[in-house]
Amino acid sequence: MKFAAAGNIDQSKGGWSYRTAGPFSVANYAEGAYAVLLTLDALSHRMLSTLRTTSVPSFTAKSADGKMLEADFAMFWSEMLYGESDTGLLFGECKTYGTFEKDDFDRMRNLASTFPGAILVFSTLRKTLTKKEVSAIKRLAKFGRKPLKTDHPINPVLILTGTEILHQLRPPYCWDEVQQQKFKHNPGILGLCDATQQIYLGLPPVQQEWREKMERRRAQLNARNPLSGAA
Repeated sequence: MKFAAAGNIDQSKGGWSYRTAGPFSVANYAEGAYAVLLTLDALSHRMLSTLRTTSVPSFTAKSADGKMLEADFAMFWSEMLYGESDTGLLFGECKTYGTFEKDDFDRMRNLASTFPGAILVFSTLRKTLTKKEVSAIKRLAKFGRKPLKTDHPINPVLILTGTEILHQLRPPYCWDEVQQQKFKHNPGILGLCDATQQIYLGLPPVQQEWREKMERRRAQLNARNPLSGAA
């Protein structure tokens, strides 16, 4: 690959080096735009072949009760999976190499309460999350796993890192061999939410969690009324 030298090389204390030009010369990773655009590209084109999207980057709005709503991007999505169509709404918070903070989580909670059923995306170019981030995202994810009447989680959480965003292969092939085998049957956007919650948050599969809760409720009902479980 060839690069034009004129106008693109700086001399600094460390020696000669290329300098960025055009949109890539904007400070602070283009004010976070790189992470947003890379996430939109991953979700819109190459991460899920079944997904079709319409996105809006960086917006603010006001809910009916006067709460300010803000996210780095929003996205309408539709998906055809096993002959059945599904549609939904998705909101994302993106970080280039910084960490997610309280304000980010507060914004996502507001969006979750205003839009039941919406997917919440936390996207970063880092390949790992801090313990503080894991703890905060896990709280949102656990709440978001409550089932809707449609048997979808009320606010599924999707975690994307540099492993998924910057890799040329889509999930599960961007993950290690163990994870590839474990998640090869997690199709669609909701399957990706479930898989990334297991990988990055250490949560069990959502269907397993629902099944175990149902079994506990059944056991509690039988304990209160032993005859209810009799044939």
